[in-house]
Amino acid sequence: MGISDIFLTPIIERVAEAVGKQIQGETRSQRHRDFDRKGETYSVESEISEALADLMLMFSSAPVTGSGERAAWLDALSGDFFRKQAKAAVSASFVHGDVIVVPSWNGRNVQNVVVPSPMFEVTSCAGDEITGCAYVVDEKEWKGSTYRLLQAVELVPYESHGGKAYANRYRMFTSCNDSLLGGSFAAFPEWEEAEREWFVPNVDRLLIGRMKSPAIDPTRPNSIKGLPICYGAGEPIRQIHRLLDQMSAEFELSEKAIMADKRLFQTTWYGDEAHVELPRGRERLYMTTKGIGGEPQIHEWAPSIRHQAYLEAIDKQERLVERAVGVSPGIISAANDFNYQNIDNVRKGMQRTVAFMESARNSAEVMLSGLSYAWDVLANYHGITPMGQWEQSFDWSDDYIETFGDMRDAIIAGEAIGATDAFDYRKWLYGETDETAAERVAAIKAQREANPTVLMPL
Repeated sequence: MGISDIFLTPIIERVAEAVGKQIQGETRSQRHRDFDRKGETYSVESEISEALADLMLMFSSAPVTGSGERAAWLDALSGDFFRKQAKAAVSASFVHGDVIVVPSWNGRNVQNVVVPSPMFEVTSCAGDEITGCAYVVDEKEWKGSTYRLLQAVELVPYESHGGKAYANRYRMFTSCNDSLLGGSFAAFPEWEEAEREWFVPNVDRLLIGRMKSPAIDPTRPNSIKGLPICYGAGEPIRQIHRLLDQMSAEFELSEKAIMADKRLFQTTWYGDEAHVELPRGRERLYMTTKGIGGEPQIHEWAPSIRHQAYLEAIDKQERLVERAVGVSPGIISAANDFNYQNIDNVRKGMQRTVAFMESARNSAEVMLSGLSYAWDVLANYHGITPMGQWEQSFDWSDDYIETFGDMRDAIIAGEAIGATDAFDYRKWLYGETDETAAERVAAIKAQREANPTVLMPL
């Protein structure tokens, strides 16, 4: 299912009306956007969003701990999501401002569908928490029409033996272009198998993971839907594409052109049409031809390219994009060539990026926590694994600002005050488990005591 620069609000609004709801909030945009140009030319929005997603996620994880089979199953799901889909979800949140991840059980494994803001709308909410939404599940083109499979889910109360409880109510719809098709699912066989309506009881929230971008709309600070991180960078994005187009045009014009006397061209007939052309492969010969009085009949024209000037101008516009996003220079612009002496100076030079990462990671933790809860509920509902206690944690890496030397010096400094030792050094350097690191430290110590002059290999 492809995402183009279209917003599906009209058809999703009809789904909301069908379930007795209305769309809450709106998806904000701006005049100059280029995320949909990736694959055609160059996309500033896609580049900076994916670069920031890479920096945010590299060497990081969201482990789930516990002693039972349920914790191990959830930890495997979390690791699989981090490796395969986390970047897509995070970058979609940055590009579109908001994203939901909808998990489901297909009888064999858990599927996590990433749905960016243009493909879903909020139908009800409690503060910043989504309690109802409608989104596109699948999309197909057939006989010149666009068919969509849509789903609406809402948190609904019900009475149980223990009192009031909540359930997720799911309802499926199909549409052709901008019209709902009622209860017909026969357009495509795979859609015919979809359940029309079902409930997942005993929950306290929607079974989704949601990541809202850290960008802020100054005119709507309490907006329900998130804002693209490049909101406010429309003009520098436009200028970047203008400069790229001009540079490409100059490259084309810089190709050497040959101005030849009209008499040197020949006429070739193709049927009833005459074509005047210079015979291919004869240019060098004509360049040496002299006219009467020694005047050359052929001249060359090759304007110079202002290549470096364009690169510098584009770099300045990219820095304006970075300022609008709220990150330090060097994400998509040319990196500063400062000579940083230590990690403190590095942090000072990247304060805006560090602050952005902190906000984005807080939002990502909300999404990942929601997904782990949803996976746990699905495991209970479908009887996938035995119930068990588990705990979610987050291991975020700061390797995007810290170097090997910085970490080594920090561990050595900690050893001087009794805060760290060789055990900590091995765990960090080799990624060893607690047991392996402890065994190696003990073995090295024993070998050195027995043979003080012999160096023990690591």
